[in-house]
Amino acid sequence: SGNITLLTGEISEQVTVTATAETTVDTNTNTVSGLVSGKQIDTLPINGRNFLDLAQLQPGVQTVDGGNFDPTKNGYVGVSIAGGEGRTTRIQVDGIDITDETVGTTVQNLSMDSIQEFQISQSGLDPSTSLSNTGAVNVVTRSGSNEFHGSGFIFWRDNRFAARIGDSPAPFNREQGGFRFGGPILKDKLF
Repeated sequence: SGNITLLTGEISEQVTVTATAETTVDTNTNTVSGLVSGKQIDTLPINGRNFLDLAQLQPGVQTVDGGNFDPTKNGYVGVSIAGGEGRTTRIQVDGIDITDETVGTTVQNLSMDSIQEFQISQSGLDPSTSLSNTGAVNVVTRSGSNEFHGSGFIFWRDNRFAARIGDSPAPFNREQGGFRFGGPILKDKLF
């Protein structure tokens, strides 16, 4: 038996761990929300290109055929949040309410290419969306800049990509095309 002495050596490698708060909890509101960014909107294949179909990307949200509310709403979509009927969901574009107060859903369809951000908020009652007690859709449109930018698209489907019953092809053909272009009209003033 004997005494053993251990000496400290030099530090050859050091690991530093720092914490950053990427996600914070907002304790001021009881709202659950989700955001779809402009890049996601550009790359997601949305059948029919109805801007309210983006709502289905959030949990607990589904779209409802507007024709179920009233025949004047054929071709429009309602947004059902947390099992609601879809009539009372508030829909705002750049802070302006486009909700049809009489029948439900919206009074306006937007081009998918004009949307920068699409947000769904679910809450019991959120004063920022005024009358809604189920939730709201908030759309922020694209704004211009001093640089010219744009894009084009074509969505094409025909009966070769549709389900068949028997030997005859399904009578299905959909072609949607378009573009967007933006830039300065008067530099730093009008886009």
